[in-house]
Amino acid sequence: MATIRKLRGRWQAQVRRRGMKPRAKSFDSKADAEKWARDLETQVDRFGAASDTKILETTTLGALLERYQREITPTKRGAVQEAQRIDVLRRHDLSQRTLVGLSQQDVASFRDERLQSVAPSTAVRGMAILGHALEVAMRDWGMPLAKNVVKLVRRPVIRNERSDAWTVPRLICIAGDFTRYDEHAFKQIARNIELIRYRRFGDDLLMLELVHVPKMASVSTRQAPKTLPATPGVTVEETQGEEAGPYYTNRQAYRLAQSSS
Repeated sequence: MATIRKLRGRWQAQVRRRGMKPRAKSFDSKADAEKWARDLETQVDRFGAASDTKILETTTLGALLERYQREITPTKRGAVQEAQRIDVLRRHDLSQRTLVGLSQQDVASFRDERLQSVAPSTAVRGMAILGHALEVAMRDWGMPLAKNVVKLVRRPVIRNERSDAWTVPRLICIAGDFTRYDEHAFKQIARNIELIRYRRFGDDLLMLELVHVPKMASVSTRQAPKTLPATPGVTVEETQGEEAGPYYTNRQAYRLAQSSS
């Protein structure tokens, strides 16, 4: 049974249970004292014991990161790089927060602030270090944290530019020739359709010419491959045109020819 009393101008809540060390804490309001006592009794009823949160009230996130940097980071292959990232985290205002006061909103604000100055991948690495440090503290160092608040925060999306070309379905039409009506018709269709014209030169030479690329394509010309991987018996040439398309430079032609035996 919890006891609530007024002591030196504040409200003190005290919880006594058989087999458990008495716990007491003072608050400015009676409602806060009753809530703390009620939560503590619920924890005892559910788990049979209540964790001592005093260590969370005196340990800051910066102190936790310092211990993590000293004991865990040296065991990793990328120890030097991680130590540098931890130094950045320890200089941030977030490191001054105590573990008992660290909230999901604090981590979310840290994420948003970092995204204004660094790439999403850098912000994700920092959040990964914070999350793992809290996980180690809970699992191995006996920190009575109720949850890992970093895991509750959405991480930034990292876009892989090389894979963006495959996220938008496209249709490639290859023919010996296209009329101006064909090109006009495809331009009116709001679909990702490319037109490629082929020409044969003799029996061993084929040229592919990009005729039309939709403007709705999401891949920039910087992502277009400038060279093709070498294949035995095949030579590749690239011809630049006047206009640039989303995937390849417009009027770009690739000549594929078998080498003479």
